[in-house]
Amino acid sequence: AGYGCAHVRVLHARGFASLYACTMPGCHSQAAEWALRPDAAHARRDDTGTWSPDPWDYTPMCAACHRQMDAATRAARKSHATRIPAPWTWPTAPAFTPVRRWQAAQAPLPAPAPPTGQTPPMLDLGELS
Repeated sequence: AGYGCAHVRVLHARGFASLYACTMPGCHSQAAEWALRPDAAHARRDDTGTWSPDPWDYTPMCAACHRQMDAATRAARKSHATRIPAPWTWPTAPAFTPVRRWQAAQAPLPAPAPPTGQTPPMLDLGELS
């Protein structure tokens, strides 16, 4: 149990973070990492780090926004602030939807077409006749 197991649980429950868009308001990047929300209801701290056993306490974020959120959360914790640093307001769990690019990437790629005016060598049967 701990930090490493928590990330495995998130991966099994929700898939790769890169399947989602970053949840930082105003960011339109594809997510790259699962980030523990500062308002996580089940957050725990130990020698491995801060983590949660609940996969829904994590949100998909791009690396830059994840670092920015973690820095703001650490600063708020150091100053003993009671509120979560703005601008983080989170969508509810069902609002997370996979990025359309990922869905499009699952379609098989079309075979490359030969250059214009050329017949692919494997289909040129003229030399056999």
